[in-house]
Amino acid sequence: MNEKILQTNNYSCKNCGGTLYFNPPEQNLKCQKCLSTYPLKKQRTFKKHTVTTNASLNKEYQEWKNDNKVFKCKNCGSSIIANKNEMSSTCPYCNTALTLLPEQLPGLKPDFIIPFQFDKTQASIKFAENVKHKFFVNGAFKKKLPENKIWGTYIPSFNFDINTSSNYKGVLYDIQHNTQGASTRSYKNIAGKLDKEYKDVLVESSNHINQVQLKDILPYDTTRAVDYNNNFILGYTVEHYTETLESCEKIAKTSVDALIRKDILNKYTYDGVSSLTVNTSYIKKEYTYILVPIYKFEYTFKNKPYKTYMNGQTGKIDSNLPPSIPKIVMTVLLVMLFILLPIILALISD
Repeated sequence: MNEKILQTNNYSCKNCGGTLYFNPPEQNLKCQKCLSTYPLKKQRTFKKHTVTTNASLNKEYQEWKNDNKVFKCKNCGSSIIANKNEMSSTCPYCNTALTLLPEQLPGLKPDFIIPFQFDKTQASIKFAENVKHKFFVNGAFKKKLPENKIWGTYIPSFNFDINTSSNYKGVLYDIQHNTQGASTRSYKNIAGKLDKEYKDVLVESSNHINQVQLKDILPYDTTRAVDYNNNFILGYTVEHYTETLESCEKIAKTSVDALIRKDILNKYTYDGVSSLTVNTSYIKKEYTYILVPIYKFEYTFKNKPYKTYMNGQTGKIDSNLPPSIPKIVMTVLLVMLFILLPIILALISD
C-alpha cells in the first residue's frame, strides 16, 4: 500500500490570512476572522456523459482507494491523514480548509454541485419547524428537542437520464361486493407499449447515507446545480464516490423499472393486479456526477440514538424521528375499522 500526498490550494483571506469558508446564505466565500467576503462565479455547462464502462478509470480509482492519503496543509505545514475517500478536510492545528485539487481526483470527476442554501443555524431552525408538523412524532420530542450535533456534507451521486421502450402484458381485476358482504372478481387482460424518458434518477454513492434515506429527502432541483468548483465545499466534509458508475446504474435501472410499472398501471382503473410482465429496452443512458448537500442531525432521545437527514437545498427531513406509538396504534385501528365496517354492517343487517 502506497502513501499519497494530496496537494491542496491555499484558501486564505487576502486581507488578514484567516480561513475562508463557503457561506450558504450569501452564496459566497467568507473569512472566519475578519468577515471579508469574496464573490463566487456560478457556471453551468450542461455536460452529460453516455453510460459506458471505462476499465482504466476504474483501475485508477481502485488504486487510489487503497492508498494511504495525506493532506499537506500549506498554511502551517502539518500532515493530516485523510479518510479513505475524502476529498476535503480541515486542518486541526490551524483550522485551514483543505480540498483536493480536481485534477488529482482519480476516475470520474464531479460535473456539478448543488450548493448548500442555508447554514447550520438555519438548518436547526428548519429542523424544529419540520418536526412540529410531523403528526406521528413523539409529543415530548416535539416540545423539547434534545441537543444534537449537525454535520454538513456533500453526497457524491450519479444523476441518470434513461430513455426506455417497454412492451407489457398482464391481467388486472375489479372487485364487486354484494349486499351480503361477499365479493367476486372480474378479470381483464391488458397489453401495450410505453415509450418514456426518465430524467433525474438520483443514486447516491456515499458511506454517509443509503438510497432509502436519500429518497426520503428528495427531490433536489438539479436545474440549480452549477459546475463543480472547490470553493463551494470549503468548510464541509466531502467524499469521492464509493460505488462505481456501473453499480449505481443497476440501482437506477431498478428504480426506473418500478416507475415504468407504475406508469403502465396508471393507464387503467382496477382494484388489483393478478400479473404484469414488462420487457424493457434501455435505448439511451446518460449521467452526470453531481454532489448534493445534506445535513445530518445526531441526537439521543430516551436513551436511543437517532440520525436524521435533511436536504441541504430544500430543508426537507427524513422520517427517522422518535415515533408516537399511541398515535400509530390508534391510526392502524381506525383504518382496520374503516375496512371492516361495511362487512360488519352487512352481517348485522342479515
